[in-house]
Amino acid sequence: MIRFKAWRWDQQELAQRLCQIVCGSDRVWRQDTGRWQIGSGNDWWLHPQENGTFLLHHRYGQKEKMLNLAAVLYWLLDVEILEVC
Repeated sequence: MIRFKAWRWDQQELAQRLCQIVCGSDRVWRQDTGRWQIGSGNDWWLHPQENGTFLLHHRYGQKEKMLNLAAVLYWLLDVEILEVC
């Protein structure tokens, strides 16, 4: 899981950019709960939080993989990384 702040992105644009980075496509769906399914699989989820932060979850997200992805998100999307688990 990666917790981050993304000031310059609206939720749908952010979800699509994340999908391009992790899945190579633009396929995102917003669920009734407000979370975004990233890609056509059921592995990546973006959860907007009430405090303005986002949680990016991956079903099989090992710590090392998520740390590497956090660096890419910081570099490509100009987000502030708050926590990586």
